[in-house]
Amino acid sequence: MCSWCLASGGMPELRSFGEGRSGCWCGCEEQKVKVPSSHCDSRVRTVCADAMTLLKDHARALSPQEKGFSVILSDMCPVVSGITTKDAALSVELGRRALSLAVGKVSLSGSADDSDDREPDANEAGVLRRGGNLVIKLLESEDVQGFSKFCKTRFKKASMLRPKATRSCSREIYLICQGLK
Repeated sequence: MCSWCLASGGMPELRSFGEGRSGCWCGCEEQKVKVPSSHCDSRVRTVCADAMTLLKDHARALSPQEKGFSVILSDMCPVVSGITTKDAALSVELGRRALSLAVGKVSLSGSADDSDDREPDANEAGVLRRGGNLVIKLLESEDVQGFSKFCKTRFKKASMLRPKATRSCSREIYLICQGLK
């Protein structure tokens, strides 16, 4: 298994994946992070990059034999302003980028106007392997339904999860997509 984590502000996901499992783990952070040697070995590495401008070719090159990743976790979250609609829109933009990196060009509404032509490599295939899984953190909003609808056509299973440990005032939810078709 080869996992990739798009994160904002730390990568505990990599540490928990790294213990007692075979495979490799790669983390993408905007700021340089030091991989804690007490929790991770040489199979874990990080790249300092902005996920919004990271080219899919570069991301794919981080995987073994450049064949892509089995799992992609997106823990990206915008700097929260307190303005609900603004924060939700920024969350959707980050989630859409994670989805695009994973599966390729994304049109959530189904209209030609909603395609990801802004991306430098919008027409390339994604970096998630067939059969792979994707988890995206989002802030709950009406726009999140577009993610779920799109993912149900591209994955064998797609569902939303609000973990029990999430604070009641938090709008964080996770879109869990299993088995890329």
